[in-house]
Amino acid sequence: MQEGGCRGRDRGARGGHHERRDLIVEILARLPERPLRRSKCVCRSWRDLISGPVHRRRLAHTDAASGFFYHANADGSWAPVTDLKFTGLCRPPVEGGVSPTPPSLDQEFAFQPPSYTRTHVELLDSCNGLLLLRYYDASDELAAAVYIVCNPSTQDYVELPPPPPEPSHVPDLEQERRQRLPRPAALAFDPAVSSHFHVFELEEERSPVFPEYSPFVTAVQIYSSETRRWVARRSGWNYHVAYSGEHAYLNGFLHRPGETWLPRVIGQSQRRLLYADAGSGHARELSVYALEDCGGGAGRWVLKHRTRSLDPSGKVRFGKQHRLVAIHPDCNVVFLFDSRRRSLIAYDMDRGTTRVVHTFTVATGKHHFFPYIPLYLQ
Repeated sequence: MQEGGCRGRDRGARGGHHERRDLIVEILARLPERPLRRSKCVCRSWRDLISGPVHRRRLAHTDAASGFFYHANADGSWAPVTDLKFTGLCRPPVEGGVSPTPPSLDQEFAFQPPSYTRTHVELLDSCNGLLLLRYYDASDELAAAVYIVCNPSTQDYVELPPPPPEPSHVPDLEQERRQRLPRPAALAFDPAVSSHFHVFELEEERSPVFPEYSPFVTAVQIYSSETRRWVARRSGWNYHVAYSGEHAYLNGFLHRPGETWLPRVIGQSQRRLLYADAGSGHARELSVYALEDCGGGAGRWVLKHRTRSLDPSGKVRFGKQHRLVAIHPDCNVVFLFDSRRRSLIAYDMDRGTTRVVHTFTVATGKHHFFPYIPLYLQ
């Protein structure tokens, strides 16, 4: 009797939990896009509820102002702010093939300090609604770069103090010049966990034996908005690690791909780390893996999806013209750039279908994309 009563109470508790959850979803579904975005930052359970696959389609209007900043003529990894454009995920393109910019988004970054020369400001990274910009004085190669973390939706920004220079016992102008050269940098931020962000600046060196190879990471400078200072960390790896620009922030860690020659992208989706690669050879295939927790800090990659076709009929084949761009953070969608059609497309792994997000007018394959999700918290 006592055990039966406990099971009854458990069923009642579970039923009450589901009723409360359904009530919350009903309320959230009635919210406009901006308050709904704010609700994702209340706590982890609300974030997972809004972004989870069960209620994702009903709450899909969170994509209304989401999209990509992109640079159409980038020779490298960084994009001058003056040449940036924006395309939304759910906004139909107007005449000329360009999606209208959301009204709340200041694409011109006019809220920057007026003393900055915008032609020398580059967009380095984006993470959960914040952007990492870098300002430098092109006329003075010894001048320290200035990092800015900003929120285009609220027009708030924070100017970071310059990272401390590397200690040197011998004054060397050439060494000082090398230290001032632009370095790779990344932004880490999760508003559902903390209102504070971190910026990573990577220090790199080239191998004296193989100078033609990519430079490897020797140390990292880490800035915390909570302490408002930089902390230096030397590399503890016993092997050389090169940074390709691909990374994802999840559960307090900045993840990056290992050494591979395959085209790939890494990202977090629905609180899991996903890895997608394009394969090699003539018959290419899209493979997506999820990192599963094995306990004790160990993990293993589990195949989540694999296909050679991008539509149910099998007529649209995945090929060399498709470049991996990003992984949707809230649903099973992979973004690809189709160089033949000059289009950014979204591939839905659940349905096996694609849709065109944006068609480009510039005939170049050198596009660099920065995923953007509005953040309306002050």
